[in-house]
Formats: sequence, C-alpha cells, structure tokens
Amino acid sequence: TTSQLSRIINTCAGVSFYEFVNGYRVDEARKMLLDSAASEKNMLEVSLAAGFNSLSTFYTHFRKRVGMTPKKYRSQQHLEME
Repeated sequence: TTSQLSRIINTCAGVSFYEFVNGYRVDEARKMLLDSAASEKNMLEVSLAAGFNSLSTFYTHFRKRVGMTPKKYRSQQHLEME
C-alpha cells in the first residue's frame, strides 16, 4: 500500500516520501541544466519538466539539495566545462 511504501522509504532512506521523490526531481533538473540541447529552456520549463508544480518549490528543493540556486548551478557548470 501507499502507507507501507512511505514507511519503508522513511526507514531505509531516512527521509519522507516527498523528500525522496523531490531528490529524484532535482537530479533530473540537474541533468537538464547541463544538457546543451536544453540550454534554451528557462527555469520554469526545467522545473515543470522535472516534475515540480511550482517554481518556488523547485528553487527551495534544488537549493537544499545542491547548495545553490538552479541558475547559479547552470552558469557555474557551464563555466567549468569551458
């Protein structure tokens, strides 16, 4: 059941179900931010494509997991790749 799955994630991963899912969403957003084919996408498009329903929620979870905003992450990674 849903509650059993949530309990297993809480126990094994040490985070809530939503934190667990949002971690995957942030990881997907990070891939998109590094993808040159997606470089024309703005942050709202990236956040929606990664599964976030709100730009503010995307920024909050991204900053929490990565330690910087998505915009700063994109620009910093592109500078390091040059």
